[in-house]
Amino acid sequence: WAVELVLKPGSPGIDDFNRLAAECFARAPGCPTGRLAIVVDDDVLTAPAIQTPEFVRDQIIISGDFSEAEARELAAGIALSAVLDGLALESVTVTS
Repeated sequence: WAVELVLKPGSPGIDDFNRLAAECFARAPGCPTGRLAIVVDDDVLTAPAIQTPEFVRDQIIISGDFSEAEARELAAGIALSAVLDGLALESVTVTS
């Protein structure tokens, strides 16, 4: 199971996400682990490794060894995190 994100164009949206992705991909001082944590209420839901410096706004996939329930919980957490952090999320879906 995986979680697919679609971000809105521009800023806030894919432009802001790609700035973070580039920093993590380069393992810059602000993201030395190369992972981008998704956090809600101080709990890290997941911290996927960033495997490219730039993403297309409708082709962002978070994959892993998720069960369907875990993927659905992650999708709900991402939606909540987007609201709390002001990320311009257009949609989030769960796929198998």
